Amino acid sequence: MKVLLNRDYLAGAFEASSKSDIRYYLEGVCVDFVNQSEIVIVATDGHIMLAVKCVPEFEERGDFIGKIIIPRDVIAQAIKNKDKFITLSVNDSVYILGNILFTPIEGKFPDYVRVIPQSVNGEPGNYDIDLLKRAFDSVSKANLTKKTVNTLFQNGTLLPGVVQGENAAVMCVIMPRRENKHNFMAWVHPDADGVK
Repeated sequence: MKVLLNRDYLAGAFEASSKSDIRYYLEGVCVDFVNQSEIVIVATDGHIMLAVKCVPEFEERGDFIGKIIIPRDVIAQAIKNKDKFITLSVNDSVYILGNILFTPIEGKFPDYVRVIPQSVNGEPGNYDIDLLKRAFDSVSKANLTKKTVNTLFQNGTLLPGVVQGENAAVMCVIMPRRENKHNFMAWVHPDADGVK
């Protein structure tokens, strides 16, 4: 299988991925082949999560369905290329992004579908300013290098908010800070099985 991945989507996901974490499976970008007509590029550090739904453009079709977690350093190298698309090749357990041979990260990526709010209520939330900036940067990079006005859809103090740009397929979910605390919540917690 050879599929074309939008470079800007990968750059936005790179921004949202974890740099260093005990949850090693967050140190990469997940490409979820939902079916033959939909993929989701997703990355999270447990506090913000960028998710981009797109229709795959295949150079060579395959029957692969499932998730591939591409290591962060591989993404960093691949997005240096200024071409609009980067080819992801999967052939008999050989994985290549652009011209970079890599081994996918083994692990169970968080259930990102559960994190995406089905609706937002507009109630003011309390967000860490550094996380909010990262969420806006992530969406801006994924919006096909256009300088866009991003919007924060707030969802109160207990539910995640959503940062979205002009491309509705690109969204970044952000967790609010807990009341009366300086730390912020995360939806990914380490445990014996990997993810709760």
